[in-house]
Amino acid sequence: MTNDTSRDIADRVLEVNGDISLDLTIAGWKDEYPEKPKRYTASPQVKILDTAFSITQLNRKRRIWVYLPKGYASSGKTYPVLYLQDGQNLFNE
Repeated sequence: MTNDTSRDIADRVLEVNGDISLDLTIAGWKDEYPEKPKRYTASPQVKILDTAFSITQLNRKRRIWVYLPKGYASSGKTYPVLYLQDGQNLFNE
């Protein structure tokens, strides 16, 4: 549920101690409004490696993001690797 400007409505609580009649008016539904563009919060070193990487064991495809240090392509250095799974909340709001 949203208000009439498509903003989310915080959770509400109603304590009921007996029989009541309750009327609710829904000002809007989120899918009735155009989706707001997400703010890009990843650093310039974050790249999308694949938009539909196949995970055959799970019968799914996922977007794969990779973070590379500045100068990675031209440095000739080796770097340790850290694999993060389920990191959908790391970038972009």
